[in-house]
Amino acid sequence: MIPEEGVLARIPEIRDPRLDKLYLECTKIKMREVEQKAPAAFEILRDIFDLEGGITLDVACGCGTYSHALAKKFPNINVIGLDSYPEAISVAKQFYPNGETPNLRFEVGDVYDMSDYRKQAHLVTCLASLHHFDDLEGALQQIHEVSKDGGLLYFTDLDRRHVLRFPGKIRLPSGVAVQEGEFFYHALSRGKDEHFVRFLLQNEILGNGDPNGEDAIENHLEVFSIMSYIAAYIPSEIEGALRNTGYKGIEIFPCNGGATFAGYARRG
Repeated sequence: MIPEEGVLARIPEIRDPRLDKLYLECTKIKMREVEQKAPAAFEILRDIFDLEGGITLDVACGCGTYSHALAKKFPNINVIGLDSYPEAISVAKQFYPNGETPNLRFEVGDVYDMSDYRKQAHLVTCLASLHHFDDLEGALQQIHEVSKDGGLLYFTDLDRRHVLRFPGKIRLPSGVAVQEGEFFYHALSRGKDEHFVRFLLQNEILGNGDPNGEDAIENHLEVFSIMSYIAAYIPSEIEGALRNTGYKGIEIFPCNGGATFAGYARRG
């Protein structure tokens, strides 16, 4: 496991419609590639939970790739993909029309206001999205309230401890090649705080226009990945927030060599 001491402080995401639009365009291009890998995220569910019926909420579903994979893999459950970004839900509906997957639908919905679903969900999934929630306990409290008694929350996300030990190099859109970990060490050692690093990454993307060609898309997504890692939580932070919101039976385990983690917990 990666030690927790010396971990960069979490830097919340900066909300910028231009970034949202660019990320959505990049994501649309890569959706089919991600779609091939998505079903593997749900293998563990067969072993830990009864998936023979009920409602599943996929919270912060983005463009719906994981929602669709879940609905296809378990046709006996009804999956509702929720996201607060209307444009992402629009893309999800275009890519995955209801007629092709009748047990799946998408709705615009905010994780901090899900009162319409109170105690309805047999299962709640939140996949690679916890880092979007600045008020983590507030989001988990809402998820707890939409879950039935004994209901399961299954989640995956990035591990912030990994941000300083990426093995590869990236090329920022401006053309500057950097070792990912070195980029942060150098910036911070020169008296630049974490927020400066975050703004720098944002400006690297926004200053270079829309993606153009496969290399540009890959570079944009690499920089988005760093931005997401900065905003990510570490497992102990997730576990603490789950306990504070009343979850029981919490299990969190590393994936992808510690770059990500997965876990589950039950409503007490």
